[in-house]
Amino acid sequence: MYDNYGKYENKKCAKLMKNIKMSKAHNGDKYVVDKHEKMVLHIKNARLCCWFAKNIEGSNKKALEQIVIENKNPELCYEFAKDVKDLKEADIKELEQIVIKSNNPELCYHFARDVKDLKEADIKELEQIVIKSKNPKWCYHFAVGVKNLKEADIKELEQIVIKSNDPELCCGFAKNVKDLKEVDIEMLEQVVIKSNDPFLCYEFACNVKNANIEKLEQVVLKSKSPYWCCKFACNVEGANIEKLRKIVIESKDSELCESLAENIEKIKQKNLSLKN
Repeated sequence: MYDNYGKYENKKCAKLMKNIKMSKAHNGDKYVVDKHEKMVLHIKNARLCCWFAKNIEGSNKKALEQIVIENKNPELCYEFAKDVKDLKEADIKELEQIVIKSNNPELCYHFARDVKDLKEADIKELEQIVIKSKNPKWCYHFAVGVKNLKEADIKELEQIVIKSNDPELCCGFAKNVKDLKEVDIEMLEQVVIKSNDPFLCYEFACNVKNANIEKLEQVVLKSKSPYWCCKFACNVEGANIEKLRKIVIESKDSELCESLAENIEKIKQKNLSLKN
C-alpha cells in the first residue's frame, strides 16, 4: 500500500488498511468505524492514523492526531493538517509547531500555503523559517504562493531572491508578486539585465509593469538573435521596431521577416485607431 511518502512500514498495517477498505467503514457505519479505529490506535502507526483520519468519516480525529504528533514526523503533520477536515485551531497549532521545528523551508512554505484559516502570527512563524534558510527558491514560492503577506514580509523574501543573482527567479518574482514598488522592480530587473539572457529580458519587458524597455531591449539587440528581436518588436509596447527589424532582415529568415511585417502593420493600425 502506498501514499505520498512511500510504503506502509509493515504488513500488519497494509493488511488492516485493506480490511478497512473492504468494510463498511467508508459508509460511516459507527460500529465498523469504532472497531477498526481501536485496532488502528492500538498499532500506533502514524502513517496509518493519518490515512484513517483523512478517509474515514466519523473517526476520532483528536486521538488519531495525537499519535501523529507523538511520532514527530513533519511531513505527516503537514499532511494531517492539510487533508483532515474540521480540525480545531489548537490541533493545527500543535502540528504546525512540529513542522516549524523541522526547519524545513519547503514544508513550511507548503504548510502556510495549503492549510486553511491560519492566523497571521502562524504564517509569520513559518515565513521566518523560510527567510532564515536563505533559500531563494522557497522565498520566491512563499512570496508568490502565500496569500495576504505584508509589504515588509515580501521585502525580506525579495532581498534573498535578489542576492541569489538568479535571473530566472528575479524575473518570476517581478512578474508574479503583486503591487511591488518601482524601486523593487528596478533591483530585480538589474539582475535580469546582467544575465544577458534575451528570453528573460523579453519576458520581463512583456509582463512587468514599469519595466525599463530600453535597457531590456539593448540586451536583445546585443544578442543579435533574429527570433527574440522579432518577438520583442511584435509584442513589447514601446519597442524600437526599426532597430529590431534591422537584425531580423539581416538574418534573411523569410518566416521571421513575414511575421514581423504582418505585426508591424497591425501595430500601425492599432496606433491609428488610438489617435482617432
